[in-house]
Amino acid sequence: MAKTKRKKRNYPTNKRKKYSGPTLNQILIAAGILAAAFLYIIYGDIAKSERIHSLQTLVENKSNDHKLETNVLEIATKFVCSCGECKKKSLDICKCDVAIRERQFIREKLIKKEHPDSIIVALNREYGLIKPHFKDKYIP
Repeated sequence: MAKTKRKKRNYPTNKRKKYSGPTLNQILIAAGILAAAFLYIIYGDIAKSERIHSLQTLVENKSNDHKLETNVLEIATKFVCSCGECKKKSLDICKCDVAIRERQFIREKLIKKEHPDSIIVALNREYGLIKPHFKDKYIP
């Protein structure tokens, strides 16, 4: 028997698959990233506007009367801010909302011509945290 010659077939040397587009996993990952970015933008702006709003809710209404403001600060130096978040800052220098309320309390009492000693007692009763070295003098 004679051997038959087989014809060589020409196979393509480039066996790469044709690009058929993104896979489902790639689409889901991209959609997740876009959704996360969208939520961050929306809720980040909302949270930022709420923080700004909360900062703008309480503005200290200082008087134009220099003597009154001096007396407010003189009484405030005898106290520590009672908010608990200011690391026990002195009431005369603290800028938080609680400190503003406490100084406003002092200011209103001084406008009503109350004696500073009675204001100190009332402030300590209302908010507390008189500095220890003033406690014996003003608090029975």
